[in-house]
Amino acid sequence: MHDPHSHEEGGIAAEHHLDHRVTPRRYAPNRALVPIIVLAAILQGCASMAEGVTKAVLENRSSAENTLRCELTGPAFGGMASLYRATPAADAIQTLKVLMVHGIGSAKPGYSARLQTHLIQALHLEKVATTVKQITLQSQEPIPGPLGEVHVTRYLSKDEKRALEFYELTWSAITRIEKEAALAYDVSGNYRHRRAGVNQSIKEFVNSHAADPMMYRGTSRTAILEAASQAACWALSSTWSELPATSAQSCDRLNALRFFAPHTQRTPDTEFVFITHSLGSQVVVDMLQQEAERWRAFLDEAETNSDRQRLEHLNEGIRNYSARVYMLANQLPLLRLGREPPAIEGRWDAYCRPGGRSYNKRLFKELFIVAFSDPNDLLSYAIPPGFAENFMDSRLCAKIVNVSVNVTPTLNIFQIGSIADPVAAHVNYDADPRVIELMVNGTANATPEAEQPLQCRWLEAVDK
Repeated sequence: MHDPHSHEEGGIAAEHHLDHRVTPRRYAPNRALVPIIVLAAILQGCASMAEGVTKAVLENRSSAENTLRCELTGPAFGGMASLYRATPAADAIQTLKVLMVHGIGSAKPGYSARLQTHLIQALHLEKVATTVKQITLQSQEPIPGPLGEVHVTRYLSKDEKRALEFYELTWSAITRIEKEAALAYDVSGNYRHRRAGVNQSIKEFVNSHAADPMMYRGTSRTAILEAASQAACWALSSTWSELPATSAQSCDRLNALRFFAPHTQRTPDTEFVFITHSLGSQVVVDMLQQEAERWRAFLDEAETNSDRQRLEHLNEGIRNYSARVYMLANQLPLLRLGREPPAIEGRWDAYCRPGGRSYNKRLFKELFIVAFSDPNDLLSYAIPPGFAENFMDSRLCAKIVNVSVNVTPTLNIFQIGSIADPVAAHVNYDADPRVIELMVNGTANATPEAEQPLQCRWLEAVDK
């Protein structure tokens, strides 16, 4: 069975351009999670058994590449490269911090290696720090069990004026113990001899992946959110030199607040973005809302006027901060199902437009989401129009760019019909050069001179 978290290394292709041709949008329908995963695994098994049949089709690469479509709908946006200033201070090192949050499955440290390889190539970073720092996460709250770990890798440009600090969060230890205790017997030698071989592989996939969203909706939610919160706290509160090589202690959230102070006071020349995969999309949105509300609570609990003034100043910085999240295999529409409505919904204009009645009560200036989904990814969904206004808390001020991209080709198998590997469609975003291009350069650097024939059609959303 294919491991969604094992990737082959590879280089990024040459720059791709985006054009502005308008094409109709399609949104994948909602489905129950478990049948989708079962179907994905069945299709994977069928594709494996039909390897000989499809070999001839695979050789027709030009036909397959024609199915690698890319379409985006949303406002213009700059990518990670735009967060580096064109004219930095002479002695400054501009630092971009990236926090990666994985989704379903048993992720292991190093799962983001392929993504890191492609990002540093696109950002022209040619050096790497010899030390990879490791933080064993601990909670400030009484949460039993492990929270996982963060591995931090630092990359530098040749002149060492630009840095990328990549924080890879691995939280799967939170759900692993309970999954193994409850489900291990189902795939053990005591039971597996009763099950057909292909069905055994399918069952292992379901047990490993289907359980995580269920556990996030239940007993593991608090711990997973705390893991993401602690990882973000370490990234926001520490410079590279301040970050210990190894640590097994909790991060003080009050220290993280200094990141949001005015540029003259907070860590200079430092920017921050999230990258998520699958379930990680909902984890980060929930965590950001939880932390913004927690930081507001610090203000209410201030004991002295000086503390209150300082915290109010920092909270103003949060309200003026644009959080940015790149969501691979986005699952927000699916994971919205069955949840209580947000505390405040349908009031985007009041909270997010300057001059709105509640503008000073917003949590962020904006939560800018670039949501990637492959139509053949059975576990990912495009975000429909009106989702931010009607299904997300209005105080987050979410703005969304939808990117529909085929990260694996669709094949026509004689008279059987068209098919795409659903597992590859779920895990190959980090290997697609168009995805990397949009994450690094956004739409601002789109040029018609791109050497490769692949391109994205952009339907630009304007506030008119």
